[in-house]
Amino acid sequence: MYNNFPYYFRCPHQESMQRQLPGPPSFGLPPGASQPSGPPPGIKPKKLYSALKVDPAGIAPCRLQFTYIWLKDKKDSTDPKEFWTYIVYVGPTSVAGFRWTGSRWLFWGTDLNKIDTFTCY
Repeated sequence: MYNNFPYYFRCPHQESMQRQLPGPPSFGLPPGASQPSGPPPGIKPKKLYSALKVDPAGIAPCRLQFTYIWLKDKKDSTDPKEFWTYIVYVGPTSVAGFRWTGSRWLFWGTDLNKIDTFTCY
């Protein structure tokens, strides 16, 4: 077992530590969350203001509702700057849900600091 000592050292507590470690994190949808069964509203809301910072408590009421999001302008990005979403998760620094492409829903997420403003429906 210790024939390769300079290259291999076995800690006597290794097996007990491995039993105590939790499994890998789950990156699935939150319980009860799924994509909407149909498209978002057929209107494009008017952008009324820009937020200095989007707070999790401010966007949390939009969870499980159609939400129109405007992202901060990034000149090097080819991603859409505004779109309909259906938010299923609001965390302390990010949101995740589904983004409408014009024909279907795609899973999507972003940091709150990348959101310029939003409106819920």
